[in-house]
Amino acid sequence: MAASSGQDSKTYQLTLVTNSDKHRLLKNVIFVACGVVISSIYTILRNRFDRRRRRLRGGCGYSQGDLLLNQLFQSRQDIDTILNAQYGTRTDDELFHYTKEGYRSFVERVGVLAERFCEKLKDFTGERGETTALDIGCLTGGVSFELARSFQTVYGCDPCKECIRAADAMRSRGWMRCNIIEENDLYFEETLTLDADIDRSKVNFAELSFETSWSNAFKQPFDCVVAVHALQRMNSPETLLTSMVDLVAPHGTCILGCSCDWSEESTPRSHWLGGYVAKDGTPIKSIDTIKTLMSQYFSLVHEENIPFVTRETSRKLTASLMSITVWKRDVPSS
Repeated sequence: MAASSGQDSKTYQLTLVTNSDKHRLLKNVIFVACGVVISSIYTILRNRFDRRRRRLRGGCGYSQGDLLLNQLFQSRQDIDTILNAQYGTRTDDELFHYTKEGYRSFVERVGVLAERFCEKLKDFTGERGETTALDIGCLTGGVSFELARSFQTVYGCDPCKECIRAADAMRSRGWMRCNIIEENDLYFEETLTLDADIDRSKVNFAELSFETSWSNAFKQPFDCVVAVHALQRMNSPETLLTSMVDLVAPHGTCILGCSCDWSEESTPRSHWLGGYVAKDGTPIKSIDTIKTLMSQYFSLVHEENIPFVTRETSRKLTASLMSITVWKRDVPSS
């Protein structure tokens, strides 16, 4: 009887330990679940605050980091505005007459500069191989498609997934519908199309962080690298400029664009290329810094200002005068 009692006591103790482990496991599960819920609520509230802050600021300034950059273009209207700026051709619009060559003049003129100054395009024998171009910060792909008029292979990259999604849709269909604000909550729909003579199969798009290691991002350099919508969206524009020597092939061409309007929301003040006064009282201008950094391995062959026009409503345009510089990659004499 005593042995039986001892056996029962041992069995009870074993059962008690097992229940304690279950309680401990249950507490851990509840703790983890509470952490996930709290993290999700924080993320939702933070995103809501960011959207509200951008609306109150009255603009769509770029934010630091690729995650915030994706949040910038989270609404359909943001993408439609960029699409209309890169593909819109409303010649029947009264606002068209206030832009000498229409909304698409910017992307077309950049494409013409690439064709004009890229030395490899002048080789009609084909002995130098395939011509390639890279569009960094391609947005919805307007410049990339213009480059396809001249180059055999074009790559467009941007950290904004919504922009890349729109660019891929234009590549696959050759057209896209977008909504244009007429007045406040009133919209009208417009169909944007690519020119029929552009071979869309030449162009490929990819989502690529601005914080990537540019020197190692691609297997081989390009005959032409375009970055007309990138510098002022980057955390460190100087890093891209110093990496151009690895991105551009010998005798290749680089086309840079800068609106010279820096914001701490996208670029820390310590990384601004210009727009400030140095400690010794010298005014620092963006274009001078660009020339200093690029002249180490490139020669300046062309410089001009090109307006980039975006349409906010049927009665309102926003224009930036982009400083465009064209560079040729130097090759050291042996």
